[in-house]
Amino acid sequence: VGSIKDEGAVDVFVRSGTTWTQQARFSVPGAESWARGGHAVAIDGDTLLTAAPLDGDDETVGFSGSVDVFVRSGTTWSRQARLTASDASPRTYFGSSVSLSGDTAVIGTYGISPSSTEVGDVYVFVRSGTTWTQQAKLAPSDGEAGDVFGFSVSVHGDSILVGAIGDDDDG
Repeated sequence: VGSIKDEGAVDVFVRSGTTWTQQARFSVPGAESWARGGHAVAIDGDTLLTAAPLDGDDETVGFSGSVDVFVRSGTTWSRQARLTASDASPRTYFGSSVSLSGDTAVIGTYGISPSSTEVGDVYVFVRSGTTWTQQAKLAPSDGEAGDVFGFSVSVHGDSILVGAIGDDDDG
C-alpha cells in the first residue's frame, strides 16, 4: 500500500485509422499524496496539461494545486514545466479545470481564493520556447462567494470561456 495514495496518472491514446492504442502511461513526478494528478487534462498537438488540484507539500500551500506540462517527441513524453499560481494559497485547487490552445494554457481554480471566498479565479499562462509565464489572472467583475468561477474553462485562439456553476445573479 505505501504512503502515497491517489497521486494520479495520465494515459495517452493515439489513433491509427479506426484503432486506438495506448501510447504512454505515466504518473505525475513529484506529486504529493492525494494530489489527484490527472484530475483535469488537455491536449493540443504534442503538448499535454495534467492537473493535480490537491497538490501542495505543506500547510502554507496545502491543496494549492499544480499543473504539469508534458511535450511529446516521437512517442516519448517528457515534463517541460510545472505551473503554479503566482499567489498560491491553501485550498485554491489550482488545476480544477484546464484548457490548452497552442502556446496558451488556461487554468481554473474553484476553491477558496486568496480573498478567502469561494469566488474562484482563472490563470492564463503563455509559452515562449520552453518557458511558461503567467500572463494574467482573470476574475469576474461581479464575483461573489459561492460563484465557483473557474469550475470549467475553455480556450481557443484569443477567446476564453469560464464556467461559474454557483453564480446566482439572475436568481
